[in-house]
Amino acid sequence: MRIAKQACNHCHRRKVRCDISATGSSPCSNCRMKKIADCKVHVKRKTLSAASASPTNTLPALPLLRPKRVIDKEKPSYIHPIYTESHDDSAHESGNIADFLGKETIRTANLDHKSRVCYIGNEPSNFQYLVRQSSQLLDRDARIHHFSNRQYHPRHTSYRLDSLPADSFARPPPALEQELLDAYFTHINCGWPIIDEEHFRIQVSGNDARDPVSLPLLNAVLLVGAHVLVREKPELKHHQAIFFRRAKSLMDARSEQDRLIYVQSALLLTWYADGLEEVIANSWYWIGFAARTAIGIGMHRDPTHAKHPPLQRRSWIRTWWMLFQFDALMALAYGRPQAINLDDCDVPEITLSDLEGIPNAQADFIIAHSRLCILISQVMRHRWALRPTPTLNHSGRSVDQQLADFASHLPPSLGPPSLFPSASSGPNSSAPWRAILHLNYSTLVILLHREPPSSPDTFPPRNETTTANPIVAAEATTQTAAMLQSLDATKALQLLNFFGVHAVWTTMLQLKRDIRHPNPLMASSASRTLKALLATLLELSYSWNFAQGLARLFGDADREADDLREQHQQNEQTQQPTASTDAEMELSESLFMDFGLLEDFFMGYEDNLA
Repeated sequence: MRIAKQACNHCHRRKVRCDISATGSSPCSNCRMKKIADCKVHVKRKTLSAASASPTNTLPALPLLRPKRVIDKEKPSYIHPIYTESHDDSAHESGNIADFLGKETIRTANLDHKSRVCYIGNEPSNFQYLVRQSSQLLDRDARIHHFSNRQYHPRHTSYRLDSLPADSFARPPPALEQELLDAYFTHINCGWPIIDEEHFRIQVSGNDARDPVSLPLLNAVLLVGAHVLVREKPELKHHQAIFFRRAKSLMDARSEQDRLIYVQSALLLTWYADGLEEVIANSWYWIGFAARTAIGIGMHRDPTHAKHPPLQRRSWIRTWWMLFQFDALMALAYGRPQAINLDDCDVPEITLSDLEGIPNAQADFIIAHSRLCILISQVMRHRWALRPTPTLNHSGRSVDQQLADFASHLPPSLGPPSLFPSASSGPNSSAPWRAILHLNYSTLVILLHREPPSSPDTFPPRNETTTANPIVAAEATTQTAAMLQSLDATKALQLLNFFGVHAVWTTMLQLKRDIRHPNPLMASSASRTLKALLATLLELSYSWNFAQGLARLFGDADREADDLREQHQQNEQTQQPTASTDAEMELSESLFMDFGLLEDFFMGYEDNLA
C-alpha cells in the first residue's frame, strides 16, 4: 500500500521535503534540527470540514493569546501558563508591519495591561510619518504616541523559553510567598511604588485565568520581600539567590509580552547584588536596562491621550518616575551620566491620583522625592557636566538657593525630623520616609560643599569659584548621621534602596576627614559619630554586600581615630599641641567666617518648624 505523501506546516510553507509521514512521529527531522516545537501535519483547505470553515472560527481582527497549560510530569505542581495560539499565525509573520500601518482598526484598538504597545517615535521616525499620514483623525492622533499592535507568537519574541529548567516556573510554598509579599508591600512599595498592589494581589490569587501573575515580576517582588526580612531570618539569603535566578532567567528568555513588566522587574532587582561586578551586572546594569526598555516602549512620553485604561496609565506614570529617581540617585552615587534626560520627556509629574491602588502610600514622600531627584538631575547635568551650558546660572549660590527653596516648601509631614527616634514609628508611619528624604537631601549638600581631596598633584588649589564650604558640609554631615541613627534605632534600615549605602559612605568619608581637625572637640565628636555609624554600616551589611567592604574600610578608620585621640591627649598633657598646617588654619578660620551662609542655607528647616 502506498503511503500518502504529507508534510508538516513548516515544511509545506518552505516547500521542502518532509519525512513526517515516513517516520510517523512529530517533529520531523527538519523541525527537530531547527528546534521548532509545534510540528503538525499540514491539512489542505479542501479537506476542512464545514464546521471549521464556519464564520465563528474565522480569524479575528486582533487575535488574543489564550493561556494554555503545559503538561509535564517532571515539572512542579504549579506551572505558569505559557501563552500560545490555537491557529497557525504564519500569515501574520511578514504582514505585521503592513497590518499595523495599513489597518487603522488595529492601531486604534483599546490598550489593556496585556497589550503589546507600539511607540511610533517623534518626527524623524518613519513609523511616525506613515502613521500620521494614514490617520483619518490626524488632529486627534497628533497627541497620541502609543498605539495597539497585534501580539506575536512567543516563538517570535522569546529566546529558548522551552529550554528553561522546570524550576524557573515554580512558586514557593503559599505561606512563605504570602509572608514575603506582605513584607514587600508593607515596607517597600508604599514608598517606592513600583507595582499596583491591589491588582497584583488579584493576579497572585489566580482568580482570573485570563490575567495570570507574571512570574519574572513575582520572583522580583519575593526577592525584595526576602531582603526586608533577611536580618530576622538569615535563611532567606539562600531564597534571595533562587528568586533572582528565576527572575533573571525568565527575563533573559523574554517570556512576557507586556514590556512594562521588564522595567518593573529590573527596578526590583536593584535590591540584590549578584557578585562584585558593578558595570555589567547589579544596580547600574539593571537601571540602564530598565531605562532603555522604558524609552523603547515610549514611557517617557505623555500617556494621557492614548487609549490606556486607567490602571495601566497610572502604572506607567508611577513606574517612570520611580525609574527616573533610581537613575538620578545612581548617577549621583557613581558620578556617571544619567540614562534619562528630562529634556526628552513630557510625562506629567506624579500626583495623588497616580497612587490609586497603593494602600498606605507615602504620598508626600513620593512626590517630594521625585522633585528632589529632578533637582539632583539638574545639578548633575549643569553643575558637574563636562560641558556645562554657559547660559544657565548654576553657581554654588544658585544651587544652594534651589536647595533652600526645596526645603522651605516641604509639607509639614516632611519637616525636619527630630534628632531622636520616635518609639511609636510603625510600618505605616511617615517618620522613616521623612528621614530618608532628608538623608538623601543632606547627602547632596555634602557632595556639593565638601572640600576636594588634599592632593595638590591631582586637584587645583582652592580659589574663589570653588563651592567647598566646610561649615555647610559639617552641618549636613550631622543631619545625615542623625537620620541614619534614627533609621537604625527604629529598625527601618530595610526601607533604604541602594543609595542608602552610598549615603552612609559619603557621611563616613566626611567624618573621617573631620577626625583630623585641629580642634580636639570637633575631632572627638567626629570620632564618636564615626563609631556609631560603623555599627549602622554593620547592620546594613546583612542586606547589602557592598556595605561589608565599607565596614572593613572604616574599621581601619575607627582605629585611626583612636590613635589620633590618644595623640591629642598626649599633646595636652605635655602642653605641646600639634602644629597646624596652612589648610587646617584656613578651615578653622572658615568656621567663623561662613556662619552667616550656614544660617541662610538652613533657613528652610526652621521655616518648617514654625
